[in-house]
Amino acid sequence: MKAYSLLLIFLLNTCLVFSQKESANWYFGENAGVSFKTNSPVPLLNGKLVTSEGCATISDPNGNLLFYTDGVTVWDRMHNVMPNGEGLLGHSSSTESALIIPKPGSKSRFYIFTIDQPSYFLKERPAINGVNYSEVDLALNNGFGDIVDSVKNIHLVTYNANDFLENKYKSTEKITAVTHSDGSSIWVTTYFMDRFYSFLVDFAGVNSNPIISTVQQLVKPVLNDDGANISAIGYLKISPNGKKIAIAHSSTTVGSPRTGRKKSGKVLLYNYNNSNGRVSGQEDILSGAYPYGIEFSPNSKLLYVTNNVFDESDMFVESNLFQYNVENTNVASSKKVISTTQNIAGALQLAIDGKIYRAGYRVGLGSGLELSVINFPNNTGNASSYSENSISLGGRKAKLGLPPFIQSIFLYTFDYEFTCLGDQ
Repeated sequence: MKAYSLLLIFLLNTCLVFSQKESANWYFGENAGVSFKTNSPVPLLNGKLVTSEGCATISDPNGNLLFYTDGVTVWDRMHNVMPNGEGLLGHSSSTESALIIPKPGSKSRFYIFTIDQPSYFLKERPAINGVNYSEVDLALNNGFGDIVDSVKNIHLVTYNANDFLENKYKSTEKITAVTHSDGSSIWVTTYFMDRFYSFLVDFAGVNSNPIISTVQQLVKPVLNDDGANISAIGYLKISPNGKKIAIAHSSTTVGSPRTGRKKSGKVLLYNYNNSNGRVSGQEDILSGAYPYGIEFSPNSKLLYVTNNVFDESDMFVESNLFQYNVENTNVASSKKVISTTQNIAGALQLAIDGKIYRAGYRVGLGSGLELSVINFPNNTGNASSYSENSISLGGRKAKLGLPPFIQSIFLYTFDYEFTCLGDQ
């Protein structure tokens, strides 16, 4: 009984301000969705969102949907567009176009962080919007919520405004969040060039003065023939325990048809300090690749990566699902191949059932009718039990993206009953 009591006290005093059920509903892809309110994921067929990549969803502590977004439009729990819920500065083809953060100390206010697609089309796009945030107040619009007029598309500086190149592109497509070590505030972290920017969200709101960490790896904006910044693509995730941060750079150079421009990507692993938002150290765990999705196991000991393989003409060959032990003294050497498949490498996202779900689809189809799943992500190698294209979406279609959440909400999954009440 004493051990259970100590565990319960620890969880109540140091754990998360937010319950896991805030991630109970997902909307993504082409009108696709999944609910995790029951023991098994159930398809949601009522979503209005259509996006290739970035999206975000939030539910209440009981798992009831509140709202969702593609980073441009916000839909309420009845799947209607909020009156002021259009014109956010994300992009449906931005890897992590949106991330929703509940405001600490409030039950009705939330922040939507958005990231634009940092591509530069002089005629179509006179400016790139970078990182911004907007505030949703669920008390507005008769309780269905709306964007607060005075807190819409508030710009956050994640670049050197005096540098022409940085001022032009402003950001990558990467953003993640984790609970502060104080148990109430949240760190929202993004990346650009060779710097991580961590913004504190607390009872006072969003602190626009970030903690900046400069790291060894420099990744400059790199345009392909279509004008897209290919070095911006790929996910960023912090481990649930707030100690590690991993970043997928799908490309770091353009290259050429002979060498393959889609063979210059990297996955880098860093230390993260959730007491001060700082990033340090660097370990190159995958190079000469085209990584996209990344996710940590619930116990924060393992890291999963999806990676596309292309030939010298940049034609898709296959994709891999890799697993790494981040506690290994040489993380790169711990790599295990969990799967090699014809599925495009899509997002990886941890869910409240303790499993990691994978987006993607068979090459040539453009979308898929199922998600794949890692059933036991805390287990190494084949014991992780990867099952491909096994989670039906009820006829709806997945693309590449899945909604991210505050990573810390997946830290603890436990059931507690007073079965030993009164025992010695």
